[in-house]
Amino acid sequence: MVKSIRTFVALVATPLVFAVGSAHAAYTGTCGAEFTTLEGAIAYAKTFKSEKDRTGMLSKVSGAVIKVDAGKVDDAVTLIIAVSDKADELSSAAKPKLGMGDATSIMNGAYATVLCLNPNYIP
Repeated sequence: MVKSIRTFVALVATPLVFAVGSAHAAYTGTCGAEFTTLEGAIAYAKTFKSEKDRTGMLSKVSGAVIKVDAGKVDDAVTLIIAVSDKADELSSAAKPKLGMGDATSIMNGAYATVLCLNPNYIP
């Protein structure tokens, strides 16, 4: 009986640990909602073949937030465009490394972030 209770607790607790471990913080400030949405699209994408690609994209988003805070909006836009381009590259490769649905969510989030940072942006 004790063993089955431990197993039950382990099965119930495991998803909670992963849910807390993968949570991301909400950004505040300029375009905070857009940055948060973009980061969420990357963090919760289920079809990445390589975590290295995910962490690289998340690093670019974090870097863009730092650039915005430093008043370097053009540099931030460049980083966000790089995220969108990477999502497109990964999903359209001969052997896709990111599913089309996740890539589209990331690219849409990147586009919304760029337009928030620079409403006059023309792709």
